[in-house]
Amino acid sequence: MATCARWPGTCVFPIAPCAPACAILAQRPDAMNETRIGPYSILRLLRQGGQGRVFLGYDRRLQRQAAIKIHNLPRSWSARRELLGEARRASGINDARVVQIYDLLESRKHLAIVMEYVPGCDLEQLLQRTRLSLPSVLRIATDLAAALAAATQEGVVHGDIKAGNVLITSSGRAKLADFGIARRTEQAGADSGAELPGSPTALAPELLQGSAPDLRSDLFAFGCLVYRMLTGMHPFCPAGQLDSELLLHGEPRPVQDNGPVGEELPPDLLTLLGELLQKDPLRRPQDTHRVRSLLRTATRDIPLSRLDSLAGEAAPWFRPESSEDIPPHIPSDLRHRGRSRLVRKGMELWIQRFSALRLSTRLVIIASVPLVLFAMVDALTSTDPLRVHFEVPSIAYSTVRGMPREANASWVMQVVYDTIESRVGTVHASGAVLPRAYYADLEKVPPDEVIDTSLQCDEMLCVLLVSRNGEAGYVYQQAMFAPQLPLPAWEETLTRSVAALFP
Repeated sequence: MATCARWPGTCVFPIAPCAPACAILAQRPDAMNETRIGPYSILRLLRQGGQGRVFLGYDRRLQRQAAIKIHNLPRSWSARRELLGEARRASGINDARVVQIYDLLESRKHLAIVMEYVPGCDLEQLLQRTRLSLPSVLRIATDLAAALAAATQEGVVHGDIKAGNVLITSSGRAKLADFGIARRTEQAGADSGAELPGSPTALAPELLQGSAPDLRSDLFAFGCLVYRMLTGMHPFCPAGQLDSELLLHGEPRPVQDNGPVGEELPPDLLTLLGELLQKDPLRRPQDTHRVRSLLRTATRDIPLSRLDSLAGEAAPWFRPESSEDIPPHIPSDLRHRGRSRLVRKGMELWIQRFSALRLSTRLVIIASVPLVLFAMVDALTSTDPLRVHFEVPSIAYSTVRGMPREANASWVMQVVYDTIESRVGTVHASGAVLPRAYYADLEKVPPDEVIDTSLQCDEMLCVLLVSRNGEAGYVYQQAMFAPQLPLPAWEETLTRSVAALFP
C-alpha cells in the first residue's frame, strides 16, 4: 500500500501511483471523516432510546435540516414489505399537525426515515418536568385530533399514540410523529409472539385481547393521553406500569380529583373523556368529527390570549440548538448503501442535480447515454425468472383422524410451488421450499413476490389462507374444506386457491 503525502492516510488502491486518488482527498480533507446516511449529512445525535436513534441531519440539495430515525428491519420479507408500505402511506399525510416524512432509505438491515425536523421538545419530556394549564392541554388535544383526522383520510392508523410521539414546536403547536412505523419495527424485533401490540401507555382493551388496531383504539390512546395531561398520571398505569386488570375491567380515578389546580374542567371535555375511555370500541366515537366538535365547544369559553400559553410553558424545556457535530455511530450498510424507497415526482429534481455537476462529469454522462440505452434494452429483453420467496408455513392440525397421511407441511408447500410454476414458469425460489433451479446472480436480489401459507385444521373444518405480497400489492385467497376429504380434493383446493393469486 502506498501513502499520499498530501493526505495523512493509507491509499486504498493497491497499485502505485495512487497520487490522483489522494489528490482528490486532499482537496476535501473531511471527505473520509464526514458521516452520512445516503445523501444526508449527520450533524449530531438528537435522541437514543428503545425505539432507535434519531439524528439531526442536513440535506445539501434542498438546504434544509431533517430528523433521521434509524430502525432495524425485520428479517421476514413480508414483514419488511408491510413496514415499507406503511411508511409510504404515512408519507402521504400532508397536514401541519403531522411530522412530514421526506424520504425512506433502506439497506440490508436498517431503515432510515428522513423526517421534518421540529425544534422544541417532545410531550414526554414536557410532562415529566411540569404540569400544563388547561388551555395548553386543549391546544395539544385539538392539534392531535386534527392530525388523526388527516391520517384517517389517508387510511393510516397510528397504533402508538403516546407522549413521546408528540412534538411541541417552538411556536407552541403540537405535531404527531411515528405513524405505525415504530410499532411495526418493535414487533419485528420481538423474539416472542406474546409481545404487546404497541407501547403499554397506548393500549386499548381490545388490543390486549388480540384485536387489530384501528381508529377507535387510537382514540382510546388519545383519551389516555388527554387524561394524563390533565392529571399528571396515566389512567391505567397508576404505578408507572400497565395494570391489565384495571385496563380490561376497572375504571380510572375521576379526572376532577387531580385536574389542573384552580381550573374548572369544561363539561364537554369531561363528556369527551368519558366517551374516549369506553372499554367497548363500539361505544367510543367512530370518527374524529365528534371529537373535534366537543373540543371546539370546550375551548369556546377560553380567552384567545390564554390559548397561546403552550409556547411559554414549554420554552424552558426546549432542546438547545447547536451547530457542533457529534460523531455518532452509523451502520455501515446505511452509510454506504442506503437507497431511497420514495419515488421523486417530476424532472425538476433531476435537472437540478445534473446542473450542479461539473462540466466534465456532465460530458461523461452524456457520452454514456448510448451505453445506458443498450443496457436498458438488454435488461428489458432478458428473461430473468420471477423471484419468489416462500415464508415458513403456519400449519396446525388439532387432529389427524381421517385426514390424508401425506398432507404434511412439505406436501402443502410442494403443491403451492408446483402451482405457481405452472402459472408463471420457472421461478427463482427461496425460503421454505427446495429450489429446482439456482441462479447465482439472483441470490442476493430481493424477491419480487412473497408467498405466505396458513392451514389450520380441527375435527370439523380446515381453513386455508394463501397470500401473495409483491410490487402490485397484497392479495390473498381463503378456502374452507372438510379434513376427511381425500388427498386429491385437498390438492384441488390448494391448487385452485394459489392459481387465483396468479391470474
